[in-house]
Amino acid sequence: MSATTSTKYDYFLEIRNEACDRILHQSKLPSALKLLEHASFEAHCSGLTDDEMGPSERRLIPVWADRENSPYVKKLEVRFESTGGEPIYRKEYGVAPFLPSAQAVAQVLVTQGMLKPGERFNFLISARADGAPEGPAQLERRSKFKTRLERAGFPFVDCCVAEIVHGARPPQDACFDVHVARHVLNDILRQVGVAEQKEQAGFLLGRLCRDTQTGRVAAVVEAQVQATAAVEPTCTSFTLSPSTFDEARHVLETRNRPGEVILGWQHSHTWCGKCEKRSECQSSTVFWSLDDEAVHESAFPQPYNIGLVVGLDHKQEGSPYSFKMFGWQDGLIRERGFHVLDQGE
Repeated sequence: MSATTSTKYDYFLEIRNEACDRILHQSKLPSALKLLEHASFEAHCSGLTDDEMGPSERRLIPVWADRENSPYVKKLEVRFESTGGEPIYRKEYGVAPFLPSAQAVAQVLVTQGMLKPGERFNFLISARADGAPEGPAQLERRSKFKTRLERAGFPFVDCCVAEIVHGARPPQDACFDVHVARHVLNDILRQVGVAEQKEQAGFLLGRLCRDTQTGRVAAVVEAQVQATAAVEPTCTSFTLSPSTFDEARHVLETRNRPGEVILGWQHSHTWCGKCEKRSECQSSTVFWSLDDEAVHESAFPQPYNIGLVVGLDHKQEGSPYSFKMFGWQDGLIRERGFHVLDQGE
């Protein structure tokens, strides 16, 4: 996204014990400006066009906790306004988008002996203007700062989505639809079979389409490329290295399809595939782990990025494998639905 930026507020993470009477950790958080990117994408998904967004002003404003002169925030508000000050779009986020950072710090505190495994903890988010330890009253008086949003930086392809997917849309459980070609899922299952007990992973390629008739946004996954460069697969893990991403970008360049981008990633959880007690097992490996959360948070931060996991589901009939998809919603990574495109739909 092309826009001028400035550090209006610095955000800090504070970890406290369960009683909340002892501070275990304090550190500066990475920029919270990603919420502006997510809000901009959701604004487009809600039907706003580039022309309607125009050159707008965007603001990320802390909403303070009720305690007087407290530096802590209970949520953050994103506002898009026209150059004349008219409201265009408004979105509120709680502090939950910072939970992955808090969990990562808590894991370190466990290794340091400051927290016990499974021990409950509290996390708080504070905001300071320009690094100054000021209270909300001083901060609010300086909140007139605005950042110009020149244009959306999302790789939309304007088209008639119905001509691509040729099928009914799935329930709208997220701000945009996802369609995955059946041959992509079959290719992933083939790779899982070859990998046997070792995990495998890859990248999902496709287009981010905006329907010219309805304005609805859809991510259409048309291919996937298995990660093979500099990988170290085991029965419980898989490494995505810089070489792995270079490999995916090279495939994109070779395919040379207009508008095609990396929409996300896929990986498998099949560590118990050859367990001797498999016939008696009632557990499922189709889950989203904390490690998956960390990978998606750091490597796939775009609001349209999705993650597909395939695993063993012993309760279903026929094939023991099933899929689940996860993606960004309200600044969080959540399970979401998707539609499978069969040939001829």
